[in-house]
Amino acid sequence: MELVSGVTALRLDGGRLPLSDGSYLDVASAIWTAGVAAPAFLALSGLGCDETGRVKVTRAFCSISHPHIFAAGDCAAIEGRTASDPSARSPRAGKPLAENLRRAARKQKLRTWKPWNLAWAILGLGDRRAVTWHNGLAVVGGWVWQLKDRIDRRWMRQYTGMRMAPPPEVPVLNAEMLAEPARGNSPDLLTPPDDAVLLKPPLGKLLLQSAAHLQADIGDPFVFGQI
Repeated sequence: MELVSGVTALRLDGGRLPLSDGSYLDVASAIWTAGVAAPAFLALSGLGCDETGRVKVTRAFCSISHPHIFAAGDCAAIEGRTASDPSARSPRAGKPLAENLRRAARKQKLRTWKPWNLAWAILGLGDRRAVTWHNGLAVVGGWVWQLKDRIDRRWMRQYTGMRMAPPPEVPVLNAEMLAEPARGNSPDLLTPPDDAVLLKPPLGKLLLQSAAHLQADIGDPFVFGQI
């Protein structure tokens, strides 16, 4: 086994792997690995990003350069956390992110989030084996895969059976309702159950805005959405 560091692999040319220092390695196969990187459009958008292209955010998930924009997960770089820290990209950030989005909409004080410092990474190796590492310590074996399998299945069970309750019954519009003239004292609004509203844009002109809907013939909104 040979360890080569301080160079960059350029390309794989047959069984030869040229390196940035002008040397090369004879290899039978190559496995390319890369660190965390974000889509290029984030940096092009003008948001403040780190060297990997991830949006720099506070511990409340607000962009440091644009506080009204929130980011979390692999596209975000939390202040005080490195790109290689798995706890900074934890899916557990979803719940506190949602809470801060609600608080921002209500103009309330945002809450800071502290990632779990004991977070570790687990990678499946195939053949029911896996490797886990944390703070420079790595362990590999079948029991690691079993641990990963339990964690993954427990996570996926959260999404099992996630279907919204059927919406309350609403009146169905028909041609007679739509043809019925507007009633009431206000000239600006049509009277329910009409599916349209009259607006008054500048220059004294009236604008009739209407929305068309597809009637749901089944009570399951999930299946109806698929249709």
